[in-house]
Amino acid sequence: MNRKIKKILIKSLLLSLLFTVITIDIFLLNIMLDESLIDFIKTFKTLNSNHNYLFISKLLFLHLSIYFVLIIFGYAICDKIYKKISRKINILWLIIPFIFLITTRSIITEPFLYQVFYESSNIFQTIMNALLFFDIKLILDIVIIAIIILSLIWVLRFYSLVIFFIIAVGWLFYDNSFQTTNNIQNNETIIFVMIDSLRKDAVEDNHELFINKIYKQSTVLDNMYTTFPASVPSMASIFANDYAYKYRATALSLDTPMDMSFVNQLKQEYLISLHTDFTDDDVKNRKNFDIPFDKISAPYIDHSTTFDANIIKKDVGLLSLISNNFIRNLLIPEYFQSDGTANSRNSINLFTKYLNNHRQDKKIAFLSLGENHIPFEAKYPYYKSFPANINDNKYNWIFDYHDYKYNGDNLVSNQNIRNLYMMTVLSIDDEIKYLFNRLAAAGLLENTKIVFLSDQGENIYDNDLNLYSHNNIDSKHVINVPFFIYEHDKNPSPIDGNYSLIDTINLGLYSDEINNYKKDFIYLESDVDVHNTSSKLYIDKAGTFLDVSDINNIKIIDNNLLQKHKKRALIYQDYILIYKPESEDIYALYNLEDDYLFQNNIKDINPDIFNMMKLKLDEFIEDTKNY
Repeated sequence: MNRKIKKILIKSLLLSLLFTVITIDIFLLNIMLDESLIDFIKTFKTLNSNHNYLFISKLLFLHLSIYFVLIIFGYAICDKIYKKISRKINILWLIIPFIFLITTRSIITEPFLYQVFYESSNIFQTIMNALLFFDIKLILDIVIIAIIILSLIWVLRFYSLVIFFIIAVGWLFYDNSFQTTNNIQNNETIIFVMIDSLRKDAVEDNHELFINKIYKQSTVLDNMYTTFPASVPSMASIFANDYAYKYRATALSLDTPMDMSFVNQLKQEYLISLHTDFTDDDVKNRKNFDIPFDKISAPYIDHSTTFDANIIKKDVGLLSLISNNFIRNLLIPEYFQSDGTANSRNSINLFTKYLNNHRQDKKIAFLSLGENHIPFEAKYPYYKSFPANINDNKYNWIFDYHDYKYNGDNLVSNQNIRNLYMMTVLSIDDEIKYLFNRLAAAGLLENTKIVFLSDQGENIYDNDLNLYSHNNIDSKHVINVPFFIYEHDKNPSPIDGNYSLIDTINLGLYSDEINNYKKDFIYLESDVDVHNTSSKLYIDKAGTFLDVSDINNIKIIDNNLLQKHKKRALIYQDYILIYKPESEDIYALYNLEDDYLFQNNIKDINPDIFNMMKLKLDEFIEDTKNY
């Protein structure tokens, strides 16, 4: 090997090690400053979980490899400069400004990744405020792309054109290959677009949204209710066409196997598929969630927990180097292993390709998108869509997301959290528009019904009350979910009466017979009170429930105990009767139309309604004991 080349390789390796050490130090500091993540790591330590050494090794290898390639390329540019003007350039004068540019871009596009630095350092806070205030992303993109392209052309000359051509053709084929299928007529297709934690009023009240325009052209079931406001039991009830309590459901898993007779009957006529940007644990590997899909598409297969995702989201150095979602999916899919943030576009691409490849088949296809799920991570450009409330620090509101300890006592923070939620709605709205454009371009709207729904809504400190998140029956915003059926070139019709998500698939299949699925009574349940810190639960791979309210004293909770302390409710006409076993007033009756936040107990002024509903609710509660 040429001595000069050997010297360059050694220097490149040493510099790569130096940059890796620096970014790993920042990575570790980011972890140490995040108290919630430290608690999460302590939980794993208490459980004696084996640390994923292979994953950590992979991160180190990616750091070293990317820095090594950058530095080698930098030396090639330095050599070109020397040959051109006979002047030596220090490699650091090239590498450090480039890293600065991509880090600056990362701060603008994904500010939530830098939250702990923002909260811990006044200097960093000032820098971030300036970067977030002046929208220079476009300028940065132009500069970075220009640097890369011009450098490649200068160093590689003709070969750079070959590289550009291969990349362009490969990307075009990947992004549009579903349109190249021959013109086979699309067979009967029922698409269910489940948008996690989408509030009904977010769709109805925001007329500028694309999804609102679809809503106005659809058959709307205004009074659709989930039977368990959490993803796993809600989806279980849909695919079983029955209440999830029959499988001893909690928000995290099912305690007994599901009855698959409904799905198996559908499979005799239809292909059934699930395409999701949720962590795979939430759909495929959850205990007893064994639905026999013909196809399941999730970006996190082979990962069993969200541990890696929580760790890698602190590696801001690596994430700034790998900022493209397509490349992240290839190199670090662990990044997307939490609930659906930033990965909707990839899921939609895979979904539409699947539909096009099976256009000759009759099919029922579920697309689950999770950008609206907590935590509300405000991405670029959506975090600029709502004005910040006036406070001491202009942009700290982007990070105004609080955990279960927060009690909603700061009015500014409450409004900021509501703004954050609406930013995620704007983001998912663009993804829905993209989905429609893809379907239309491929002719997949023909013979197709699209059912929009959510597994649950969301409390976001409405009226500044301490009502937050889901997996509760604390307001109508959580249990009354959007549900509307869009059929191309068909006029919508008004639908009255109460309906349950249990009948989701039948409502999509038999949309001309919707009235047959009206419900006189709808039973609901949720886990223990989220305001009780002892209810902070974690589920390990084996399906064991743990009380981790005290990190130093983690307790195993028996499923029977969870079932005993559940909240339960019954809906009848415009009333809801709620059963809270740990409350002073165990039974409370509310009007669904006039009291969205369930503040006025009217059982004493409606004794006949109360007694009738209590009798029926008690029947349901008694029936749950049979499973």
